[in-house]
Amino acid sequence: MNNLDFSVRKDIIEECEKATKLANNLLKDESKHVIVHKLTQNIQNRIETIKKICAIEKYNLYFNGEVSMGKSTAISHLIGLVDFSHFEEGKIIKQLPLLKVGGGRTTVCETKIIPTKDQSKIIITKMPDNEFEKYINEFCDIFFNADSTIPTEISRVICNMANFPSKDGQPVTEEMSIKEYINGSNETDYTKENLFNVISKNINYGNRELTEFLFKDGEFEDWMKNNISKINDGEISEVPFPSQISIYINCNNLKLDIPEYVSAIVDTRGIEVGIREDIVNSINKMDSISIMCDSIGAIGGNEPMQKILNHVLLSGEKDLYHRIFLMGIEKGPVFVKDANGANGEYRKGVEIKKNEALQKLNENKIYFKKEHIVFYEPLSGVEFSSKKGTITDLDKGAYKQAKENFWNDLEIEIKKMHAEYYDEILEIIQNLIRLSSNKLTENIIQKFDTCKKFINSSRSAIMEIQLGFLSKIKQEMSIYYAAIIRGSVNRNGAYYNFNLYSESSVIGGNEFKSKCENEKETLIRQLEFLFDLDDDIEKICLSAIIQEINTKFKSYYEKNCKHYKTCVHNCIYNSQIWDELRKYWGDGRGNYKDRVITKVENELIKQSINKELDTQNFYADYMNDIELFLDI
Repeated sequence: MNNLDFSVRKDIIEECEKATKLANNLLKDESKHVIVHKLTQNIQNRIETIKKICAIEKYNLYFNGEVSMGKSTAISHLIGLVDFSHFEEGKIIKQLPLLKVGGGRTTVCETKIIPTKDQSKIIITKMPDNEFEKYINEFCDIFFNADSTIPTEISRVICNMANFPSKDGQPVTEEMSIKEYINGSNETDYTKENLFNVISKNINYGNRELTEFLFKDGEFEDWMKNNISKINDGEISEVPFPSQISIYINCNNLKLDIPEYVSAIVDTRGIEVGIREDIVNSINKMDSISIMCDSIGAIGGNEPMQKILNHVLLSGEKDLYHRIFLMGIEKGPVFVKDANGANGEYRKGVEIKKNEALQKLNENKIYFKKEHIVFYEPLSGVEFSSKKGTITDLDKGAYKQAKENFWNDLEIEIKKMHAEYYDEILEIIQNLIRLSSNKLTENIIQKFDTCKKFINSSRSAIMEIQLGFLSKIKQEMSIYYAAIIRGSVNRNGAYYNFNLYSESSVIGGNEFKSKCENEKETLIRQLEFLFDLDDDIEKICLSAIIQEINTKFKSYYEKNCKHYKTCVHNCIYNSQIWDELRKYWGDGRGNYKDRVITKVENELIKQSINKELDTQNFYADYMNDIELFLDI
């Protein structure tokens, strides 16, 4: 496994320290014009950002993707989390991965794989009792309300934990079987309350405290495959429902194909609908690399994934885009070589699919690097019988090459990232030297005044735009199935599949972009026309002002997101309406979703949500901050 040469990263940090000294000297020089000090402070802020980014030695790789995308299978083969005793003709293909995989929903929670020098072990983070009770309640509902649903992987765990009658991984729904189950615990009436009580009693969740499994002896692959499968399916009586599974693997037990610059591999829970706050948070971490997994046929067009990318990748973003990749997972019957126009040629298919993905992303104003679109076929070189699932032919060279191609592509792009930062810091040093040795002309000073006029014009245009939060949140809620809205109601609006507060955050961000993004681009074009790019000092001025605009744009975008989320949370999370809304499900009156949406809307109106949102005007603050930078 190739590993990065981090000498460039160390060189960047050394150059950052040199640049910091130059910047400090300029800031202390009182003879310099206030513009020079402002430009220098702007540059120093950028130096600190570059230094923090390049100080990171190891990354967590997050694999995010739609439910049933094949992420867990891809991860298993990609990092060598495979039982190679089954890697031969005649063996069952599904016996290869050590993670729990299947043809549908299998990953019950976020799963981390962490190389370690210590003892191999599995650590479970227990889901809190009150949260798990909500799952039991929703499970019971499927027998009393035809519209009720619960994710398959959750249902499977509850069935196994509670010894509930099931068939092919699904709970038996015949009333007679359920009555027998209830009667077996000395309950008599066929009611939801009795069913809930019996299931809770059988699960005995409060006493499920086994959260650590240590590998001591035997075959590691058997130990891991057995325990992960049982933990994921709720088949161990002492084990609670996991909210996270962490797998620590010693290289003496299993040699993983993970580069040294990767500290952990994270298999996130499948994306279904809506914004996923956990994924957004992981993308924004400086020590993360996010692999957004998609199918070959629809690559780049997945709506939930587009929503996440649109939320985090802003125009003018200089750093985050380096660490986000889009990976097309190849699996039958759709392969890259089968792309329309590829004529069976893999390389041609790659180019076609990359262009298709970029077009879909660009149509949604998602700014993405073409080189960050990669492809991986987990079973490259492996042929198997679709009927029996046995391996019929094996090309180990092709299998190995597919993995190496992914890691090589990733390594190349991280090297490019460091190379770009190295070039940037060298340019920064030269700019600081130019600022220290050159004087500002009266023409440049006057251009700063002209910039302020541009700002005033942009401010006026922004303030004229009127937006409406309530109509947006109603529209967003109407997209989801009633069962998902019901799951959110059960959690006071904070459900992973529909989180009212995360959605409010996205709306806040979108409203900020709606008001400010076009004006930002117009302003930048005006500045590019104003300053002379053939003049070194004017070029530095332009670069600093654009950087200030983009930095402030991102800062106030994030503030507006947080403000919307906080306001909605403060207005409604602890409201008594949730107790009332929980009674709507199954009350026989129909129109469940519409009634919930209306009630939420009315409560937000009652709590004066628009007034609360107006307590902060980040649109004006954004423009004022830019003007302050230009104020000389």
